[in-house]
Amino acid sequence: MRTVIVGLLILVAISTLSAEETKFLRHPDYNNGRLVFSYLGDIWIYDGKSPARQLTLHPAADIYPRFSPDGKWVAFSSNRTGNWDVFIIPSEGGQPKQLTFHSGSDIVVTWTPDSKFVVFTSARDQRQTGSPFGNSLYKVSIEGGLPERLPIGVSSTGTFSPGGRFFAYNKESPSYSRKGYRGSCNREIYLYDFETKTTKRMTKNDWHDNSPMLTDKFIFFASDSDGVFNIWKMPLTGGEPIKVTSHKDDGISYPSLSSDGKTIVYEQGFGIWKLDVESGKYEKIEIDLRTDYRENPIIYENYNSALDEYCPSPDGKSVAISVHGEIFIIPLEGGRITQLTDSPARDRNPVFDPKGKRIAFISDSSGRDEVYVINTDGTNLKQITNSDTRKLEIDWSPDGKKLSIVESDHTLRIYDPETGDYTILIKHKPARPTNICWSPDGKWLSYLKCNDDLIDDVYIVSTIEKEPVEHCVIERMPYDEAYLYFTKDKLFFLSDETGEGGYALYCVPLSIQKFDPDDPEAKAKEKELKEKEKKKPSEKEDEKKEGEKPEEKKEEKLPEVKVDIEGIKKRVRKIVSLPNGISALAVSQDSSIAILVREVRGRDNVDIVYSVSVDGKELKQITSGKGIQNIMFSPDGKKLFYRVNEGLYFIPPAGGNAQRVSFNVSVKIDRAKEYAQILRECWRLMKHTFYDAGMHGTDWDAIQKKYEAVLPSVTDKEALSVLINRMLGELNASHMGMYTESPYTAKTTYETKFLGFELAPDAESGLYRVEHIYEYGPADKEWVNIKVGDYLLSIDGKPVKVPDNYWEILNHIINERVDIVVSSDPEGKEKRTSTIRLANWSDISSLRYHEWVRRNRKKVDELSNGRIGYLHIPSMGGSSLTRFKKEIIEFRLKEALIIDVRYNGGGNIDQQLIDILERRPFGRWITRDSIPHMRPWNCFWGKKLVLINEHSFSDAEIFPMAFKHLGLGKLVGVPTGGGVIATGSYSLIDGSTIRTPYIGCYTLEGINLENLGVKPDVFVENNPDDELAGKDAQLERAVAELLNELGK
Repeated sequence: MRTVIVGLLILVAISTLSAEETKFLRHPDYNNGRLVFSYLGDIWIYDGKSPARQLTLHPAADIYPRFSPDGKWVAFSSNRTGNWDVFIIPSEGGQPKQLTFHSGSDIVVTWTPDSKFVVFTSARDQRQTGSPFGNSLYKVSIEGGLPERLPIGVSSTGTFSPGGRFFAYNKESPSYSRKGYRGSCNREIYLYDFETKTTKRMTKNDWHDNSPMLTDKFIFFASDSDGVFNIWKMPLTGGEPIKVTSHKDDGISYPSLSSDGKTIVYEQGFGIWKLDVESGKYEKIEIDLRTDYRENPIIYENYNSALDEYCPSPDGKSVAISVHGEIFIIPLEGGRITQLTDSPARDRNPVFDPKGKRIAFISDSSGRDEVYVINTDGTNLKQITNSDTRKLEIDWSPDGKKLSIVESDHTLRIYDPETGDYTILIKHKPARPTNICWSPDGKWLSYLKCNDDLIDDVYIVSTIEKEPVEHCVIERMPYDEAYLYFTKDKLFFLSDETGEGGYALYCVPLSIQKFDPDDPEAKAKEKELKEKEKKKPSEKEDEKKEGEKPEEKKEEKLPEVKVDIEGIKKRVRKIVSLPNGISALAVSQDSSIAILVREVRGRDNVDIVYSVSVDGKELKQITSGKGIQNIMFSPDGKKLFYRVNEGLYFIPPAGGNAQRVSFNVSVKIDRAKEYAQILRECWRLMKHTFYDAGMHGTDWDAIQKKYEAVLPSVTDKEALSVLINRMLGELNASHMGMYTESPYTAKTTYETKFLGFELAPDAESGLYRVEHIYEYGPADKEWVNIKVGDYLLSIDGKPVKVPDNYWEILNHIINERVDIVVSSDPEGKEKRTSTIRLANWSDISSLRYHEWVRRNRKKVDELSNGRIGYLHIPSMGGSSLTRFKKEIIEFRLKEALIIDVRYNGGGNIDQQLIDILERRPFGRWITRDSIPHMRPWNCFWGKKLVLINEHSFSDAEIFPMAFKHLGLGKLVGVPTGGGVIATGSYSLIDGSTIRTPYIGCYTLEGINLENLGVKPDVFVENNPDDELAGKDAQLERAVAELLNELGK
């Protein structure tokens, strides 16, 4: 019935599609009465008379089309080579021509006014932008050849003035999805003058001024200064902006000005609008577009290994799995596969009851998460819950008469699956109980509960008491616990001993210990006593008397579990810890233990599954491989299951040959209904998990209705992603986004390789010359004879001259090493051959970053005469913390230290950094005839200062806030970005993911750091002209501030 109901709702919505205009026409551009745009992964053109026609037709994505000023060409970016490159195609149709050949993602921006060059943005080389971060603008000839970098700073979008003298641009790509952002990472407009070679900042606000467009007198742009994006204009010479359009609710996005300066087209309300520049009138363009489906609207997807969740049956002979929102039972020894659910809903988390007769699962078929129970033959479907909460964990009691369900309202409820009645066993804030585990007799539950320090403690609670009392078993361990298992006499769990995932295995004996568990003689006595206490089985007659009825089969009795609460904390025992930590645990009812460990073997990380004895003295490898996860014993303890990537395997607990769980199931996917399910699940996730219950002041229910109304126009995942991210953007929050795999992809045909040096064209010789060699790179080796100033003659035996695009050669070299021929003279009289081991994109990016750090360090040394140290923290993660600890020791004898967190996207190491920086010297160690050594040695006791900018985000904002609050030193730069929320990630039915910001971050005074931005003590901006000249004003000011504190 639920399948029919959901289907009816969707069909009613779809039936109106033919009467509506086509939506999600993207990135429009206009030229002489013609409109070009991207739709369904291709470029389309529309003249207002005939139906729109396709200009490109390719399985990959073609985006950002732009007419040449003369109207003859359309430039666009496409990933048809596996990464984004620039192409052009005749505007009347024909074969596209590829212009760029690089792995650096080349995105079309505009044309030069003479129609001879396409301008694009790329991160292929950031050396001239002052830092290895951000994009630069390049131009490439329509005839081909090597792209040339424009003499502009960090830049991602912009346009030329009609005569080509000026170029207006934003540093970063325009931001349109998020509503209402105010902060330092807003988009500002800059104007570059090619005659004077100077840059002027045209706007200085805390809102977005996106996508500048130039006429001979005005700069037109998209601004959300009044809360909604509209077209504004300001004089080219500067002055007060004037509002041009007045859209009220949904703002405009991606505007584009025609080359004659008369028309601006833009997106609004998922349609395309046109603005007459002279009159200021604007209207929606009704586009006649007729096309077939790009993808079949209904498909049947076959799955033979990939699955989402699994649960072994009690007898270990079958396994329940969820696959793309449907639930199946797979027999392990042959037989029929049973499909239990078949609907557009998402059915997940199947759990067998103890007798293997029923399965409980979570479904959103009603429009919200509810728990259902169904017989294993597919009959007697029954809804158990009826509450507007997310259902997070479900499990059966050992007798199958109860269901424990953890819900998003911080509550653990015990349900009667026959009546749907429930009792609240636990209700707890600040976080809900997790890792619920029943005792074998069903009289106790163990679980993890977050304490006030956001660290998990282990608890147990009686399920039979009228007023249950929570008993803490493990309290105030340094870090979190995980993976609880309840056996008849012990409770097993993992505990993080390092705070960085270094989990060790522990257990807690449940009853009073009468013998020393570490004394072999005591163990023998305990075993002997247990043998004596065993009851002898009752003697039975070999034969029944004639006419006597056979005994009825008695229900199997559950094992009795004795729990002595008093003294339980003292019984906690470590079983085993390993150098690399334990990442997962499985325990059977007979106390067989399996642990998963990731070990480094050679250059690879290998996952090892070990069996462990209860005393921790015996460790035996069961299996190994890459990507092992989700280990689990079957309830009968005879099989150990585990996943490798998306496949499921099982193996005998003692080791042996692993067997793959093979199956072949077909899932019906109605794309329109699935898109609706995904949007609604994203909406529900935010409703129940977003850190602010007030949803940042929005009417979240109304927002759901608003965006659901657009669903009938969604025809592919790209459009779905745009729709959902616009919905999420209504919350005006960071750490948000829905991410999906594009349906329009192509196989990667090349990966650009790098030589470790940069080239510049030499007009006089017609050759390229070596302009820069990266220190520690592949060309910076003793055996490589290449110098700055050398002329390049050939790569891999292929001659290279200006304007040849040498990247085409480097994209298709088949060997790891390549011969490079250079000469100190253009005639090649002193030519030399060197063999270079090629670098990839990741390698060269790392070289550029570390070169930037060394350059900054050298500059600080020069300006301070060696008195001040410098270090940069690129991210707030484990590798950055390790490097910080090393460098803090390296610089400990400096008088002062600059800690740079600019361009740091965050993580979670603020506490560790502050802990190190707060340390103060308290003594000295001196050996005979040696210099004193300060204690503690791993700290810095000189003056300190932190550099911040608009690209310091998340934990890279918490750290400077704490640094300032604790009085550790000054902050120099510009305010941080104002994006501070702790976030998680959730997988959707189709494998897409959505970020789930669930923890707000506040100062001690209660000020929310989200949308705030940490203010510097000394405000200093880096302007584009300084950056191009290699000047870092923020760094120089930081040195000056510290020298002033030290006393020059």
